[in-house]
Amino acid sequence: MKELAPVIAIVLLLAGCAPMSVDRDFGTAQKNAWDRQIAFPDAPYADGKVTGTAGITAEEIMAVHNQTFAEKPQEVQVFQFDLANSGQ
Repeated sequence: MKELAPVIAIVLLLAGCAPMSVDRDFGTAQKNAWDRQIAFPDAPYADGKVTGTAGITAEEIMAVHNQTFAEKPQEVQVFQFDLANSGQ
């Protein structure tokens, strides 16, 4: 056991120094990928004018949108095991 103690001490010392050897840019690729997922990051600072869609097209899109939310959703059985007909 006395021979094993210096080995354990060296391993713990090296393990303690490991975080110092991590690259300073560790995690920046993940942060950049996360930031690129935002379509328009300056949206809170925009002036509020909507551009890019013609009025007639936008009216049709909104009509379909409002129509789909006006319909009552149907109740659907996700798991149908057909247990009622299993005895036949």
